[in-house]
Amino acid sequence: MRLFYASGSLIPSDRANSVHVMKMCQAFAKNGCDVTLFAKRGGCENPFDFYGVDSIFSYVFSPFKNGIFRLVDQAYQFLKLPKPDICYGRDPWLLVWMSLFCPVVLELHEVPSGLQGKVVKWLFLKSKTKLIVCISKSLLSDVLTFLGTLNEERFVVAHDGADVHENVTVGILKSVKPSVGYVGSLLPGKGAEVLVDLAARMPEISFHIVGGSRQQIDELRVREKGGDVHYHGHVSHGDLNKYLSGFDVVVAPYQKDMSLRTGVNILRWISPLKLFEYMAAKKPIICSDLSVLREVMEHEKNCLLVAPDNLDEWQNAITRLVNDEALKVRLSDQALADLKEHYTWDKRAKNILGAVTKALM
Repeated sequence: MRLFYASGSLIPSDRANSVHVMKMCQAFAKNGCDVTLFAKRGGCENPFDFYGVDSIFSYVFSPFKNGIFRLVDQAYQFLKLPKPDICYGRDPWLLVWMSLFCPVVLELHEVPSGLQGKVVKWLFLKSKTKLIVCISKSLLSDVLTFLGTLNEERFVVAHDGADVHENVTVGILKSVKPSVGYVGSLLPGKGAEVLVDLAARMPEISFHIVGGSRQQIDELRVREKGGDVHYHGHVSHGDLNKYLSGFDVVVAPYQKDMSLRTGVNILRWISPLKLFEYMAAKKPIICSDLSVLREVMEHEKNCLLVAPDNLDEWQNAITRLVNDEALKVRLSDQALADLKEHYTWDKRAKNILGAVTKALM
């Protein structure tokens, strides 16, 4: 199957959406597709090395970052190439153009709003739109309401994923204290500030924050009231496991409000990449107890779930894991087993392609 992936992502960049796009292109290619990625050029680095993916697909990068110029450029590049069997992607604007020539599949990570919402509704009504992929069951429920339909036949739920690490990675972080790690964005709602607050309570623990810009890190430092906190800044995805492998415990302290600049709170819909990376690294996970996360995480089975804003619960969960090796092993083993069975990028691509093949019949 010849597949074009329509993405508005900047590649390479520090955005999670770019990781998702590159991993899915690799997974589609490993499942036998001839993949061409359409995206925005983000720098001169080798994108395959930056994300730690195999160079088994091609790409067309537009030099235009935003707006009509990027869409016109990518539409022109599309016309120069042999037509694909399916166009897949997260960019509804480019998919509108591609739908004039071939079937399309749209992947949604939030309920669209404004003009983009109108574009998605238009795509949904098009016979060329064969499938809509949602990253969580909660998102699917809200998308069905948004589109005014109860028929789930043209929809599929596919949570995010991670690659299973074939080789043991030696961690580059060394600490004589037990270490707790956080990986990801430092944007409001992601919860990195929870680690800073916990550090003041738990001087016996070394806390590590991987991600964020210099300005975001400086803003977190102002919040410090003591403790042992280490900031590592943004790390390319290809190097991420070198950090993860050095942590004793990993945390996903999502808070109750994760609003975008548009004011939309996306917390109800998320399927966070970091959780699957934690599972792949075979680390014991402490996670905020939120309904959308319980689609994947199960308390006392593959993680410990705690109230997002209750520092006492976070502290108690960390102390419990640090002092209970058997619990750490049981939770991390189960998390890895769940990932292998349900949430690898390869399985995600295989499931989506199966649904696509059926929809094309």
